[in-house]
Amino acid sequence: MRSSTSISLLLKSDFTDLLVIADVILGKKYITTQELLSYVGGTSKIGLVAETNGEISGFQLLQICSYNELMGLALSEKAWFNNQFSNNFPVGVLKTIVVNSKFQKQGIGTMLTENSLKILRKSTNKIFSICWSINELVPYASILQRCGMKQVHKIDSFWKEDSLAKKYNCCFCNKPPCLCNAFIYLS
Repeated sequence: MRSSTSISLLLKSDFTDLLVIADVILGKKYITTQELLSYVGGTSKIGLVAETNGEISGFQLLQICSYNELMGLALSEKAWFNNQFSNNFPVGVLKTIVVNSKFQKQGIGTMLTENSLKILRKSTNKIFSICWSINELVPYASILQRCGMKQVHKIDSFWKEDSLAKKYNCCFCNKPPCLCNAFIYLS
């Protein structure tokens, strides 16, 4: 099935399908139209879309961060992120990856991640990913590890304050607050 999947840059025409997939996989309102707009046509925020047999099968959002942008992503862990990355800017971030349930286990997440890493390696000094944990399992971990990334840090209830402020529903915790843990993977 992998041979019938193509990867392209995110377009506005992809938004409707992507938001439906994101609401199911990540929780309602975690990804918004406004956020997706920031990944179209830019150089520091890039969106990749996987299409399988003419249907959108997944997407990945990545970012090339300055210090201030990184601190915005760090939420309550600013000190750890500052210590880890202070001498490594620009920093690449594998921000969000979503694969439609009916296309999972077909190599699409790996294809998206490999393409994202190629893009980020061209213009960053370090690359990391903040990964959701479900009962201490990190679904994205096996893909990241196959791509050479290593787990370096765990953050308890990482999205708690962010979920309260932005009022998004976690697909595991449901209504805010999100109490999911995060694991940081580094390349």
